[in-house]
Amino acid sequence: MGASAGRIDAGESSPMPPTRIARETGYTAANWTKLASFWPTGYVAEQLDIYRASDLTEGAQEPMEDERIEIRWFSSDEIHDWIRTGKIKAPKP
Repeated sequence: MGASAGRIDAGESSPMPPTRIARETGYTAANWTKLASFWPTGYVAEQLDIYRASDLTEGAQEPMEDERIEIRWFSSDEIHDWIRTGKIKAPKP
């Protein structure tokens, strides 16, 4: 597939299609809810979309040779606390 950082590649219909999420993480989701869309910078025409995936089923992770993806789980309370305290400051490093 040759995807890069969530970019929409030729033949893909959404920024992070479920097939790519499954390949990269090993998880499939029965439900997807779009939470937000935004442009993180004023100098690049790059839109970021945030989705919530629910009703997950674990499968086999199949990352590409150059991908190093670690799956970690966080509670909603942890994430809200990190946003409130500034631990999470921007959507991208």
